[in-house]
Amino acid sequence: IRVVAEDPAGNTAESPRLLVTIDTSTFIDNPAMVAGSDNGIFSNDSITSQTRPTFSISGEMNQSVQIFIDGVLVDTITVTDRNQVYRPESPLGDGSHSIYYVITDKAGNTATSKTLNFTIDTFNTTPVAIDSIGGQTLAEMTGSDGKIYITDTTRNLLFSGSAEPNSKIEIIINGLNVGEVWVNEKGHWQMPVNPLYFTEGQLDITVKSTDRAGNVNQEKYSIWVDTHIQVFTSEIDDNKSSSKTDWWSNSSTITMRGMGEIGATVSLIVAGVTLATAVVAANGQWELSTDQLPEGKYDITLSIEDNAGNRKEEVHEIFIDRTPPNAPVVTYSDIVNDLIIMQGTAEAKSQLIITDSNGNTYTLTVPDNGKWSMAIPYPSEGKFTITSVDAIGNRSDDVSLDIMKEVPVISLSPDSDSGTVGDNITRDKQPTFIIGNLESDVVVVQVDINGTVYNAEKNADGVWFFTPGTPLADGSYTISVIASDAAGNQKNSLPITVTIDSTLTVPEIALAAGEDNGVSDSDNVTNHTQPKFTLQHIDADVTGVTVNVTHNGVTDTYQATQGADGWTFTPPAAWNDGTYTLSVTVVDRAGNSQQSASLAVTVDSTVTVTADSQHDDASDDATATAVTPPESETVNAE
Repeated sequence: IRVVAEDPAGNTAESPRLLVTIDTSTFIDNPAMVAGSDNGIFSNDSITSQTRPTFSISGEMNQSVQIFIDGVLVDTITVTDRNQVYRPESPLGDGSHSIYYVITDKAGNTATSKTLNFTIDTFNTTPVAIDSIGGQTLAEMTGSDGKIYITDTTRNLLFSGSAEPNSKIEIIINGLNVGEVWVNEKGHWQMPVNPLYFTEGQLDITVKSTDRAGNVNQEKYSIWVDTHIQVFTSEIDDNKSSSKTDWWSNSSTITMRGMGEIGATVSLIVAGVTLATAVVAANGQWELSTDQLPEGKYDITLSIEDNAGNRKEEVHEIFIDRTPPNAPVVTYSDIVNDLIIMQGTAEAKSQLIITDSNGNTYTLTVPDNGKWSMAIPYPSEGKFTITSVDAIGNRSDDVSLDIMKEVPVISLSPDSDSGTVGDNITRDKQPTFIIGNLESDVVVVQVDINGTVYNAEKNADGVWFFTPGTPLADGSYTISVIASDAAGNQKNSLPITVTIDSTLTVPEIALAAGEDNGVSDSDNVTNHTQPKFTLQHIDADVTGVTVNVTHNGVTDTYQATQGADGWTFTPPAAWNDGTYTLSVTVVDRAGNSQQSASLAVTVDSTVTVTADSQHDDASDDATATAVTPPESETVNAE
């Protein structure tokens, strides 16, 4: 505005200009929480976890703005920027708040923004929990080992739980987000989860609660999915049945074992009563024993229940038989070619076990009629143990059979058989007898001599022998032996005849008649160069007659001969003149020997003539040689 003055003369004058502003209004935009501060689930809900959130301010430039929080003037600023913001100087507490602006321009115009209600929420402390899965509480899902188990994955599983009201729930399984749901105003939530997420084994499940301010609270769970018994095997110790499913036993304590899930409980159930339990060990093996199973055939149940509550059962037919069969009846009928024919009766279809004293074992299955027979090689001692074993393994009492097959043999000891070995003729009046062909279990051996019985002995080498304690008189004896074993079996030997002959007549030797032909017929001088001798007093049982002839220090032995005229000896060659000493030796079949007295015989087959010498060329003596006188004549040489 300016003023112009004009006088009458027409002169004008102008005043300085005056700037006058007409301002009748002002403006201020409504406050809004900027994007960085509206940090909750939603970016436009004015809910934040920041205690000093930032708000936008937009109004008439260069004008003064009053800021009211919760109705209280907290600050005054000047608008200097179209994108100006405001952040409280002091933190705001959790809860609901409001903010508005009042702008006053220089003309005194004022304007008030709308009130912005906002929420400060800096924590989410309401516990996050799963209350149930699939309609079962976690307590109901907790196994015997304290773990939480899901045992049914055939349908969607509804997870239910609690958390901060109006927060968002996320379920994360093994790192995979499987779904989201809002918590209602009462703090409850439910969400179905597809069963495809539930694989067998351990699951790491996180339930995450995020409130609208973005505060997070979560709870982690380890849950195991175990929908079935993965392994369960069973067997009985020493099953006597050929079937793996049918069990036979004769034990007083029955032991069962097998494989199963670690930590699972195996129960033995009979007629609805649990008799024994076992827990599967860390190596997957289980074992249980019971002594409460009665005799008979019936069904038993083996049940396994794992920690998750899964169950599986096996039913077995069991046959308990602890009653042994009756002892077999055993006889024997004959021994043929070292085979004993054994027979008898025993429990039908049982196994007959025959063990001999050599340790050999023979078996047979008893026929349905219970009668049996078997040919078995005869052992060294003739002992047998026979046992019946039924199909389930019960053993009868042992039956012992002790037989003696071998017939003893008695013979003269070679040292006592003084004559021809084997002829049982001896000069030994206390001969030793050897008893052989005895079975090794013989304990008593007796020798019968003409009806008188004596006990034999056994030497350190195990050989039985007998030597009479007193000398036997000469003569023949019938001798046999009786062998007895510990079982009372006896065998008699065949008798032998033994002759005791301890005497022999002393023989004599003499020139035969007509051989002693010198001057005297008793001077044992003969001119025969092969004289004949007669041997007298020769017993009939002699087996050897020899003549010993000694001449000039040399002794020769000749066999005498026996003819119709008795025993004689004639030198096999002519003897030279001289003296010969003869004796005869006789030996009988018992080995007795006698020698005659010596006989000195002179052979003189030449004549010596002595005469005076009549001629100078003649020798002093003359000798006639080989002059044989005529029979019955005497010739004198002169």
